[in-house]
Amino acid sequence: MRALVVLLLFSPVLLAISSSEALEALGTCLQENNPQLQPLGQTFLMEDTPHYVFYYPLSNARRMVAAVNQEDGELVRDPARLARMGTGLYNDLLFREQIKAKGFSADTMTAATQAGQDILEDQYAKLQVFQTQTTAKYPQLSFQQLESRLDALRSKSDVLLLQLSNTVSEEQLHLDAPSSEGAAAVIQQYNASFTALFDYLAAYDDYSKAITNAERQLYEQSIPDPDNKNINTNLENLRDIGISSLYAKAKTTDPRKNLATLISQRPQWVNDSVSSFFFQDLSCRANAAYDEALPQYRQVVQSEALLRSAGLERDVREIKSDWAEIVDARDKRTAENYQFVLDNLPTVKAEMVDLKARYDRLIAPTSTPKPKTEDDPTNWLILVIVLALGAYGFWMYRKKQQEESGEESGDSHGH
Repeated sequence: MRALVVLLLFSPVLLAISSSEALEALGTCLQENNPQLQPLGQTFLMEDTPHYVFYYPLSNARRMVAAVNQEDGELVRDPARLARMGTGLYNDLLFREQIKAKGFSADTMTAATQAGQDILEDQYAKLQVFQTQTTAKYPQLSFQQLESRLDALRSKSDVLLLQLSNTVSEEQLHLDAPSSEGAAAVIQQYNASFTALFDYLAAYDDYSKAITNAERQLYEQSIPDPDNKNINTNLENLRDIGISSLYAKAKTTDPRKNLATLISQRPQWVNDSVSSFFFQDLSCRANAAYDEALPQYRQVVQSEALLRSAGLERDVREIKSDWAEIVDARDKRTAENYQFVLDNLPTVKAEMVDLKARYDRLIAPTSTPKPKTEDDPTNWLILVIVLALGAYGFWMYRKKQQEESGEESGDSHGH
């Protein structure tokens, strides 16, 4: 009983195909036509079903996406399902190729923001001391706006760190088990994180402007040196909160706009990739089916004279006409025409099989079967006559014997 339970628990694993078997399902033709096609490092879940996924990177000008169901080993040929898979894959590639690879992973932003927050707290403490000492000597100076902007920056830092924490969690869930749904959630989290990041950077810009305004007061209020210079130096030191690298990178590349642009290109990428798969898949299957049927057709053509002599000229003509349509469709090299080849080749092949069978029947040697004796009524008539003659002969024999016995009896009485 225990062995049966173990078997049931692990039966899905036993039935699942391997990555090498997925390549076999993809087929030699598709692989040879797409040497740069890449496999995703892990299986990709869609609607709780794991798939092996093959694709071109977003940086590649070529487009194609293919998926093999890990459970049954079937190549996904349902357009709607493959499109949903392509959408999920595109989101996954956005994260891996455009966000993480370009230095805007949630981990990287968290580290920079966390370091900046520690400095912010130190700057806030310094500002409190600096403000108290400076305004005691120069009450005409005000640092309330600067303190307010620093409070706002600290608040935005907290919001950003919380958002990044959520993004890290969602990202880890997706990396552990990549899925269409998980990839969509990751991109949604990064959208929110980038929004929070630029809110944080905007708050820093406001804080930096407040420092500049405070420095301007020194000249407007005619604060004498060396206090003017010392106050200005202290204010300028407050400007650095340790995010210069993150600030410069974000302002230069603007991952928020880059992500929005790439998301807008997603429908076209998915459509191109799915269409490319279906065209190539149809092409590979149609050409393979054609190549398989070609020897059979050549045999019909080579035997045309014999077939005509057997009275099968019309059948040959129909097969040649149907085959010409197959060739014409194949030569046009469109998805619709490749589908025509796949749909109609089985009929032509069946016609050729039937033609051969009919020809074989026509040329087969014929023989007249011998009638079965028991089924012939003449035999019964002969039997009746024989029996009748036999009975008559027996009767005549008995009669003769009786006559001879009578004569002998008369002779004895005469003596």
